[in-house]
Amino acid sequence: LQQHSDLLWVVQEAFNAPLPLSWTEYTDDEGRVYFFNQSSSQSTWEHPMDSVYRELLIVIQRARDVGVSASEDSCAALVQNHLREVHQRALRALQDWSGPYAAEEGEYYYNHRLKVSTWDSPVAEWEQELLTRQTVLFWCLLGPSRVKHGEQ
Repeated sequence: LQQHSDLLWVVQEAFNAPLPLSWTEYTDDEGRVYFFNQSSSQSTWEHPMDSVYRELLIVIQRARDVGVSASEDSCAALVQNHLREVHQRALRALQDWSGPYAAEEGEYYYNHRLKVSTWDSPVAEWEQELLTRQTVLFWCLLGPSRVKHGEQ
């Protein structure tokens, strides 16, 4: 754990991460917390952002293991490639959404494949995730902590 103590702030941030817009936190009859996505009717025991932070920690560790963190250019390329890959995931996930459409209650969005609508912009949810990824990768691979892991 001491070897990766500079990443503890990422774990702390994961614990305190805000829910994506279409997710809501609930507690069951036994007091257990679970999360529900109104757009997809999906429920899970894991915070919806847990997988994002786990993936980021894997990317950071792999970069450090292969020495990418020794070069600022290599780090920047890794961050850019990761964000491009996730952006492509977002585009695929968003292709079935349309809107916004006007309603008396406000604007809504519709997913033609899932046959569901939501008040929350699916684009805004992906923007939030991409910003989280960019911030964490920047601070871990290009920010002040990179001096400790490669560049002296």
